[in-house]
Amino acid sequence: MQQELEKRKNAGSYHGNFNPQAHYFGYEGRCALPSNFDSSYCYALGINAAVLIKEGVNGYMSCVKNLTDRDPSNWVAAGCPLPTMMGIERRKGKDKPVI
Repeated sequence: MQQELEKRKNAGSYHGNFNPQAHYFGYEGRCALPSNFDSSYCYALGINAAVLIKEGVNGYMSCVKNLTDRDPSNWVAAGCPLPTMMGIERRKGKDKPVI
């Protein structure tokens, strides 16, 4: 690669800088394809999040309940208020709300 870029620079057809960066695809590269449950659950979370946004509901996390039922039409979409999941912790000398 380096030799090819040098050749192109000398020919005047390449004027850039090449700085390769490696990336490690740890878990992402080893994981299995999503199951039907994974796909249905994430789709339901996304649709529910869109409805929460459309309705102007702020400060809520998209939740889907009744997941033990195998039929997704029996799942219950909900919005969980973030403040109910938060507590106050002292971090770096200051009180901060954290989940």
